[in-house]
Amino acid sequence: MGMSAFGDQRIDDFKPAKIYSKDTQNQEDMLMPDHIYKTIELTGSSTSSIEEAVDKAIAKVSKTIHNLRWFKVDDIRGVIEGNAVSHWQVTMKVGFTIDE
Repeated sequence: MGMSAFGDQRIDDFKPAKIYSKDTQNQEDMLMPDHIYKTIELTGSSTSSIEEAVDKAIAKVSKTIHNLRWFKVDDIRGVIEGNAVSHWQVTMKVGFTIDE
């Protein structure tokens, strides 16, 4: 093999940090359980911070949707007034599990 993005190391030189077997199946299930996820897109806003915009969106949606599991930020926008950020807007995907 030729050079890779990892310098002169070959891809076969890299080993996984942990190999799962049947003995560790329960540990794997706890880390990444088999679920079917539905995703929705939300946009939260805040005059304080990005984190608060995310927190407010999650808190609001959790009142009507349950089994929320993860989120992924797709876009961050803001408003500038008087040479300072006055408002944050965060668009994210939120995943939740579907009832069995």
